Amino acid sequence: MADEPDTSPGIEPDVPDAANVPAVPNVARIYDYFLGGHTHYPADIAAARRITAASPQAPLLARAMRRRPVRVVAAMTAEGITQFLDLGAGLPTQDNVHEVAARHHPDTRVVYVDNDPVVLAEGRPLLDPGRSVLLMGDVQDMAAVLDDPDLHTLIDLTAPLGVIVSGVVHFLPETPATAAQFTELRGQLRTADQLRRFFADFTLQRPGLVPLDDWRPDAPVPPSALPEPLIWGGLARKP
Repeated sequence: MADEPDTSPGIEPDVPDAANVPAVPNVARIYDYFLGGHTHYPADIAAARRITAASPQAPLLARAMRRRPVRVVAAMTAEGITQFLDLGAGLPTQDNVHEVAARHHPDTRVVYVDNDPVVLAEGRPLLDPGRSVLLMGDVQDMAAVLDDPDLHTLIDLTAPLGVIVSGVVHFLPETPATAAQFTELRGQLRTADQLRRFFADFTLQRPGLVPLDDWRPDAPVPPSALPEPLIWGGLARKP
């Protein structure tokens, strides 16, 4: 019998007092549910199950999107990068950027950016003070993100910087305004060709632009855990 996709849900949360339970589902908490985390509530679980009913690949894609940044951060630290900017970071979970980077270099610094107050409230206590910070910001207002004084307390924009934009672009409208906000980070993306244009004159590193689990795999992924190649990723270096 062929392997069935693993779409098992996350951990059912300990529900707080009803007055404090969010009634509206939240993207970051839905991701958390798909990843088997603890920071989600009944509204998020219900939304995640509706998403899975419509698209059974969703939980597998969420997990693939979590696996790949671990390998990307390891590759960048191997190239000597010790500071990172993670845009649209979501809720901290296992193998966060600052944790993975610190395994390879003890002096790494990470700035996480998200536009969700839930992420800030629940994520900040989980960070490493002095080495990582979580800022309120929106990838559709990159000037404000890059001008934030708290960003500059950890990151030197004149030095090599690893920029991570993972699980974000499919939420953005395809408009000239959105594309303009990415000018400083190289463009707007959708199809594989558009993704390549996103990197512009940056040099794609091996193996190029590929499905998430094909990017420098470091361990076999069971067939039941492999999503369809619906989301692609790459790593590029500024010349």
